[in-house]
Amino acid sequence: MFRKLFWITTLLIFLVACQSSQAPEPVIVREQTRVLDQAARAALLEVREDGTLVFKTSTALQSQAIDFKAGDVVVSEPSQAAPLGLLRKVVSISADPDDGGEIFVKTTQAQIGDAIQRGKLTFKQELTQADLISDLQSQGLVPSLDTQAEGIGFTFDLVVLDKDGNSSTTNDRVVASGEVRIKPVIEVDLDLDCGFLCISDNDIDFMAKVGVEETAKVKVEGKGLLGANFDKTLPIATLNFGPKVFFIGPVPVVVTPKIVLELKFDGSVGIQISYEVTQTLTAVAGAKYVDDWENISELSADYSVGATEAESGVSVVLNAKAKIALRGELFFYGVIGPTVEIAPYAKLDLMYPRDPFWKVFAGIEGNVGVRIDILGYSKHYQTNLWDDSIEVARSGNTAPSLNFSGLTDGSEVAINRCCELNVLVSDAEDGSSCCAVSFKSSVSTDGVGGVLGNASGSFASLDYIFTTLGSRTITATATDSKGTLSSKKITLKVVNTPPVVLISSPYNGQQFYRGVTYTLRATSYDFNEESFQLEGPQMSWSSNVSGDGFPKTGSTISAAFSSNGSRTLTLTGTDSHSGSSSKTVSVTVVDPPDNLPPVVNITQPQNGISIGPDTVIQLVGTATDPEGGSATLSWDVTTGYNPETGAGSQIYTVTPSGSWKPSDTITSYNDSGSCTEINDILRLRLKATDPQGIEGSDFIIINVQRFC
Repeated sequence: MFRKLFWITTLLIFLVACQSSQAPEPVIVREQTRVLDQAARAALLEVREDGTLVFKTSTALQSQAIDFKAGDVVVSEPSQAAPLGLLRKVVSISADPDDGGEIFVKTTQAQIGDAIQRGKLTFKQELTQADLISDLQSQGLVPSLDTQAEGIGFTFDLVVLDKDGNSSTTNDRVVASGEVRIKPVIEVDLDLDCGFLCISDNDIDFMAKVGVEETAKVKVEGKGLLGANFDKTLPIATLNFGPKVFFIGPVPVVVTPKIVLELKFDGSVGIQISYEVTQTLTAVAGAKYVDDWENISELSADYSVGATEAESGVSVVLNAKAKIALRGELFFYGVIGPTVEIAPYAKLDLMYPRDPFWKVFAGIEGNVGVRIDILGYSKHYQTNLWDDSIEVARSGNTAPSLNFSGLTDGSEVAINRCCELNVLVSDAEDGSSCCAVSFKSSVSTDGVGGVLGNASGSFASLDYIFTTLGSRTITATATDSKGTLSSKKITLKVVNTPPVVLISSPYNGQQFYRGVTYTLRATSYDFNEESFQLEGPQMSWSSNVSGDGFPKTGSTISAAFSSNGSRTLTLTGTDSHSGSSSKTVSVTVVDPPDNLPPVVNITQPQNGISIGPDTVIQLVGTATDPEGGSATLSWDVTTGYNPETGAGSQIYTVTPSGSWKPSDTITSYNDSGSCTEINDILRLRLKATDPQGIEGSDFIIINVQRFC
């Protein structure tokens, strides 16, 4: 909450005048006028709502030699029973002997011409804090009365709107703060020349003015509100001054001032706002009656604007108006007379998108009214004086607003894969047509000298692949249609994911014959490599026994073992960015038999491929019998195969005619019109049998997948 100061110097003048260059004529009081003395005022017990005056006894009245009768006009200064005085016309009198001898005088409202035929009253008095009989606070407001400064002042700190009604949350409010200071002066001139009766408008001339010299500063803040539309009035203070008694001859005229200070707020709030306006003005709200009413109001004003803040990027229309309203009322004998309201205001007009995004207006509203029943019904008057405003400030071109979307500061991204650079962009003036966005890296080897590329629009997106490891700062810069720039930065760390390698064959515990050449196969996966797998030279095989021709490189190699015994074979895959991982397998080398099995080699399909259950592949392989005989070939497939153990779920015989698909053999792969997801590893094996019935084989693994 920002506390601001409202210095309001208010001159409140109620003036009734009839000017004449001649010597004043003597006061003529009508015969029916009855002015209550102190004893009679003390005897007045009650003034009822219907106008009945209740007196305690007739003794006090008889001490004045007053004998009330119908048509008399009762006039009184303030008393305990009539704190605002009396000006009443007697209708009837009755007494109740059984009730202490009380007298009941039924009355109606009288007019001042009923009591005075001719007379003039002129007075001028400044009202101070000493004249206050009360200051009213309501709705939980506790204005602070500053007794040291000049005039009468109040500070206030108001919650204009709390959307959720929870005082512990402050992000859904409209708030206002400030100080109001007034210096009121009342001045009255009253001139009556009614002749026999006041029946003509020409019998009374009238003029009323309200002058205001004011410097007002108002600041309004709204936070996080969407769709809040409201019209609200909050009282700052109600100043009740004590009655002032003046005399026209022996007849008292009782005048009671009252001033109400209010904060009025209307409009809508859609986003976070803050605006401030300082106004210096001189205003005179006045009306004059000589044969007819004449508006004699004047206004001059000067305005300046303070800091204005408004959050852009939200499609919203906002029109927020704050007024400090002063309403002055003057009561004659408790009956309201001249009234005036002067309300300087500040207004924020905001629309997204628009150029300018916001405007601030300062203005003043005012009206004056005269309804003095004691002067006669024809004197009533009401008119609006002003509803003027001027634009005092508007926004310049605001910078675009942008934020990265998806990636956050410190995100790790993959080398050779990342990434999609996205920013959300908005501009108060350009709206959805904004903006040109450029992306730049702090690493000069990225892009061209660090420049990665350009994008445009409210959702600007650029695909870029980082090819070097390490951290870099990415700067996105948005430029609107008028060339205003705004930037946002995030730090990204480009990282490498090590490869995953798998030995397809041999499996753990597999037996090899010494001196026979075998095919060893492996697969790999690397997210950061171009083809998602390692190239042959990046795959290295080694043996824990020397003399077997290791190390060798490749995903498929040929190896022969020169001595019997156990072997631990290790496959190491190393990617382009030095990330590596390894797998091992244990095999046993034994003496070869007299009749060696045929040497078998599958040439199609490729080891480790991924296919669907209905993908057609070619089955091609060769077999050579070391003893020179002819070999008989056959294919089979094993489901649920584990490359490490060499075990599977079920073996099916494959009868290909050159081409084959897994669902030809494995009937559970057929979906029969309903999709069944599949994620299986198959061992596809080619067997060769020589004339002596000795069998040799080669196998590969295939990944079969179906997603529904």
